[in-house]
Amino acid sequence: MIRLYDENEHRNQKNTEENLMKKSMVWLIVGLCFIVLSKTVYANDRGWDENGYDQGMEIWTEVEMNAELSDHEVILFSADTSKIKGIDVSYAQAKIDWETVKNEVDFVIIRCGYGDDLTEQDDVRWKYNADECARLGIPFGVYLFSYAHSAAEAKSEAEHVLRLIDGYQLSLPVYYDLELRSQELMSSSAKKQMIKTFCDTITEAGYRAGIYANAYWWNTFLTDPIYHTSGWSQWVAHYSSQCGYDGDYSIWQYSCTGRVNGIKGDVDMNYWVKPFSKLNSDCFPANGESEKEAMSNAIYGTFY
Repeated sequence: MIRLYDENEHRNQKNTEENLMKKSMVWLIVGLCFIVLSKTVYANDRGWDENGYDQGMEIWTEVEMNAELSDHEVILFSADTSKIKGIDVSYAQAKIDWETVKNEVDFVIIRCGYGDDLTEQDDVRWKYNADECARLGIPFGVYLFSYAHSAAEAKSEAEHVLRLIDGYQLSLPVYYDLELRSQELMSSSAKKQMIKTFCDTITEAGYRAGIYANAYWWNTFLTDPIYHTSGWSQWVAHYSSQCGYDGDYSIWQYSCTGRVNGIKGDVDMNYWVKPFSKLNSDCFPANGESEKEAMSNAIYGTFY
């Protein structure tokens, strides 16, 4: 049988072949992107400038977790089975439904503000978040995003925190959030004096002080013995399947794209990774047993 040339059929076949080629190219690109994004990364690799992000694009990725945490000894960490799960929040999470969040997490770290002791630099959601956590009995600590480059500025930042937390019973430390690229360029001695001033001011006021930084910072800039012998709690950010910092840290921020019922959009996810035996000595401020009992009971339940 002689088959006549059908121009429409030929055109349809050609379009089908072109579509198959396009789909193949798309899957090839997706595969290459997956390979690139699967590498281990630090939180923002080397830090970022809050409110500006003018130091380059952030490097974030999702991670898969698979292990477990015992009551008495930290083995590994799992997004599914960890018993001590927390979040850190700020104005970026907008208005949070804390009644719902209470059933999702064991602890919270709230941003109280940033920079010097100026009311316009208070976090606009600080009071609401702190009041709700206090009302609902959710254990919480605070952090302040630092813009300091001197001991005098660090003193003002510590006073900023103390003004805001006055009247609240904290269950976790006050963390000094260090991320600026310009702070990386400071000399080691200048950084040390700045951080020491902040932490000493917080400690002298009766609270537990701590430092937040990504793994790159901890491995590169925060290596002086003072950061490991002063009793300051260590909070490390590293978005990967394992934390890339081997120090004696208390909290591991393992993702910035977590989802929690009661919060619209992404939220930072954390694990408390200290053994139970170190919980009271490393977590709580130096101003009362009630905070210790509240945190222990919230996480582990009451033991008799």
